[in-house]
Amino acid sequence: MKKNHIIYLFIIIISIPLLLSAFGIHFENDNENRILTEKPTFSLENFERASSVKQKTYGIYGDIITYKNEYDAYYADNFILKAPMVEIFSSIKSDFFKVSPLQNKVVYGKDGWLFLGDFHSNVIKESKGLSVFSPNELETTKNTQLERSRWLNEHGIAYFFAVAPNKHTIYGEYLPITPSDKRTNLEQLEEVFLNTELNLVIMSKFFNEHKDEKLYYQTDTHWNDMGAFLGYKALMDSIIELFPEVRVLNMENLSQENATKRGDLSNMLNSETKEDIITLQIISPTALMLDDKLEIPKDYPLSYDNYEMRFSSPVNDLKVLIFRDSFSAAMVKHI
Repeated sequence: MKKNHIIYLFIIIISIPLLLSAFGIHFENDNENRILTEKPTFSLENFERASSVKQKTYGIYGDIITYKNEYDAYYADNFILKAPMVEIFSSIKSDFFKVSPLQNKVVYGKDGWLFLGDFHSNVIKESKGLSVFSPNELETTKNTQLERSRWLNEHGIAYFFAVAPNKHTIYGEYLPITPSDKRTNLEQLEEVFLNTELNLVIMSKFFNEHKDEKLYYQTDTHWNDMGAFLGYKALMDSIIELFPEVRVLNMENLSQENATKRGDLSNMLNSETKEDIITLQIISPTALMLDDKLEIPKDYPLSYDNYEMRFSSPVNDLKVLIFRDSFSAAMVKHI
C-alpha cells in the first residue's frame, strides 16, 4: 500500500466518529448502570472573580483547565463508538480467550462461576478477610446503629439491622484466592454487636444446610430466589420474636417455575451467556401494590419502578419500612 493511501485511510478512520455524530447516529450502551457525564459549558468564573491582571491571568488559565478536564470526562463517557468497541473487545476476551476483560470488575471463578471484582468496594478482599474494618470504622458503625436503634425504640419502633451475605463468602471455594486467617467484616460486626440491644440479623443463618441447592446465580452478583427466601426466613425468625402475629411463608406456600437469566456479570462482560434458573412465586399472595408517593431524585441511576415500592396487606395492622439494596429485590415479594 502506498504511503498516500495509508494517510488517506488514517484520515477516514479518525473521521468516522465525527461523521456519525454529524448524522446523529448513536450506539446505545445498555451496560452503563449510571447517568453519563453531561456536556460541560465553558465558564469564566475564576476570571470574573479576580481583580488584578495577574489574578485574571491565573483565573482564565484555571477556567480553561477546568473545562478541559470536564470535557475529557464527558468525551470518555460519550465517545460515539465506545459501546460497539467495548462490546467487541469484551466478546473477544471473554468468549474466545475465556479471560475477563474487566479483571478488577469481574473475576472468573471455577466451573463457570463469575464474581464481582475488587473494583466494587474491595469485595473479594473483604470476604476473604484480606481487608477488614479499622477500629475507628467499627466504633463509628456501632455508635451509629445503636443510636438509631435507641431513637426508634423510644418512639415505639423496632429496628432490625439485616446483613445479606455476598456470593464470595458462600461460594468462596470457586474463587482462586486463599482466605486469610483474619476475621472477616461480617465476623467483626457480629462481635462488636454481641450483647448489645441491636437486633442484628445474619441472613445466611440457614445457608449451610441448603448450600447444595445453589443459592446464588453463577452469572450474577445476587442470590437467587432460593437464597433470597432463606434470607427472608432468617429475618422473619428475628421479627416474630417481637411480633408473633406476623405471618411467615413456608415452601408449601410457594410454586416453582423454570426460566433463564442473563446475569449482571455476564452483562458487564458483554457476554450472551444465560443460565437456567428456578423462580419462586407465592401461590396466594395477599399484599396489593400501591402507587408511589416519593419524588424520585434526578440523579437516581436505575429504573424508576424500583426506587419506591408500597404495599398494603390485610393480614395485620403492622407497618414496616425497609431501606434496602439490590439484594432485597428478590425478597420483597415474600415480605
